[in-house]
Amino acid sequence: MSKMDIKKFGNSILRVKCQEIKNIDDQIKKTAMEMLETMYQGRGVGLAAPQVGLNWQLVVIDAGKGPLVLINPKIIQKSNILVKGEEGCLSLPNVSLKIKRPSWVEIENRNIKTDNIQKFKAEGLLARVIQHEMDHLEGKLIIDRVPFWEKWCALGKLKTNRK
Repeated sequence: MSKMDIKKFGNSILRVKCQEIKNIDDQIKKTAMEMLETMYQGRGVGLAAPQVGLNWQLVVIDAGKGPLVLINPKIIQKSNILVKGEEGCLSLPNVSLKIKRPSWVEIENRNIKTDNIQKFKAEGLLARVIQHEMDHLEGKLIIDRVPFWEKWCALGKLKTNRK
């Protein structure tokens, strides 16, 4: 059982632009494993460090092909074709919104095992999850990517859930 709590909407850490990780040490590796465990317990497909109260550029993902850890991820190229898809968020319980995102992205990040820079291309669900989690590293939430009316309705659901 993981000791990490998922921070919910309204927590200020969710609006912070996260800091780069300078050294991939045992603490970073242990945190990534705890984040994966927390993500699985929450039945999510991705989790970013600020969602567990950490101001680090660290993301964990499992979009069905096994766990992936991204450290200091950057999008270096993306599709011009935008695809609308349903997204939820562990920090926004019971909120689901249709978000437009590029259909594929090319990512550069530090490999947690080798500390080398690696690049890869992601498409479909994996591309969507990566972009969603990377938004968290910039202090952005899915409610920031929809028109005012949809955001207002989503915020209403969040207020109802807190009572």
